[in-house]
Amino acid sequence: MSKLLNNERFFFILTLFILFQPILDILTALTIRYLDISLTVGIVVRVLFMGVALLYIFFGSEHPYKKYIVGYLALLIAVLGIGFINNFFQKPVFNLFIEVQWLTKTLYFSVMLCSMLLLFSNRKMLEQTKARLLHYIVYALLIVSVSIFIAILTNTSVNSYEWVKGGFKGWFYSANELSALLAIGFPLAYVYGLRKTEQWRDFRYWIPAVIIGITGGIVGTKVGLFAVIITSILLSLFTVIHFLILFFQKKTEHGSFLQKLVFSLGFLAMLFIFSPFTPGYQNLSVDMPAPDQNDIDKGFEDLLTDEDEGEEENDGNTNDGGNQDGKDEEEEIVEGEDTRITFELDAPIINKILSSRQIYFTWQLNQMVRADVSQKILGMGYAGNYINNRKTIEMDFFDIFFSYGIVGFLLVMFPLFLLIWTVVKNLFTNFQEVVKIENIGLMVSILLGLGIALIAGHVWVAPAVNIYLAMSMVLLYMNLKVKTKND
Repeated sequence: MSKLLNNERFFFILTLFILFQPILDILTALTIRYLDISLTVGIVVRVLFMGVALLYIFFGSEHPYKKYIVGYLALLIAVLGIGFINNFFQKPVFNLFIEVQWLTKTLYFSVMLCSMLLLFSNRKMLEQTKARLLHYIVYALLIVSVSIFIAILTNTSVNSYEWVKGGFKGWFYSANELSALLAIGFPLAYVYGLRKTEQWRDFRYWIPAVIIGITGGIVGTKVGLFAVIITSILLSLFTVIHFLILFFQKKTEHGSFLQKLVFSLGFLAMLFIFSPFTPGYQNLSVDMPAPDQNDIDKGFEDLLTDEDEGEEENDGNTNDGGNQDGKDEEEEIVEGEDTRITFELDAPIINKILSSRQIYFTWQLNQMVRADVSQKILGMGYAGNYINNRKTIEMDFFDIFFSYGIVGFLLVMFPLFLLIWTVVKNLFTNFQEVVKIENIGLMVSILLGLGIALIAGHVWVAPAVNIYLAMSMVLLYMNLKVKTKND
């Protein structure tokens, strides 16, 4: 098997798969929109590639870390599998297809990250592998952006919002996932431009960053616009700092770094001129209505069992998890056997950021409180112990915690913990490497991805998006790990 799927062959398959990402997403959108079926082309192809990646990890790679990665994945699959079986017997409603789909989406990120990490088995080829992967990622993002422009010009683009807000998502299905992948990918395109810039004529390498940045504002979401602005400001600032350091140290590199500085500041100026005309900027003044109170009440009704309802009839307790007496409290805890926790957050800025996701958080928090020990440890599966109202929080870290419990959450997040430890360690032992422009760009990409995953979701458990986050995490880890070993 190692001869059939070695590093070179898997790398070739991976690069084709990366380039094919936008096509998969468009085909998925068309399948959902016109055929109305759950089993899409995107799911089938990504599951098949996930299988290829697992074969490479277990049988094809010869990386020194292989035994650790194989052990981690085996433990992760075993723990999540046991939780899956436990929920088959524990959950009041168990939809096999949805549960399998959710489990696959969660494992997908871990498999992608581990397979990419194992590609860097040859240190001599490190820079070449990094450059090629970054090259194909930028090409994939460019295909996304160009397809959206074509859709707009041909009047075939779908609006990002059905009403009130503006924006275009081209032929893609989810504006949230689209803006998330653009947000995570834009810093990579920016880094690509910086890496390629050596002379004034190298401005052409900034064209992808310009097109992807404009697309981030055209989609119409806050995520896309703010990600481009934050990235541009931070990387321009660090570019200025690096240039000044080289200049005052009178190093010869400051001459070629001047082009990087000019292009960075030029891009930032263009962004501030263009941003006010984008749907993303104009949507900032639009407030979306809160969820219907009937939907909220139905969600809390799922917390009641037949026995609970009987007890409520006897003791006259009519509290259903809402704040019925009109009190403006941040947290209300109803004592007694039918205790439920609710969070009333009336601050406009909180509601604007979370889009009322705190409501769905309370549903699953209460379900977890009422769940038995096995579900607290191994999780409650997709959307928790729902009965009538199946709804995830759409905040990835909370969804993963409630779905896979304490143990499952720690295992799923282990690569992130390892990366954080590596960055923190290098801050004290190899500070100059951490603050290099390329690594700052990768950290911005990762922090944007994690921030979006926390607040808006559709990142860690979205295969169309998390491949870009996995790429940034692997590149940063290898930059810091290999540099540390060489030192």
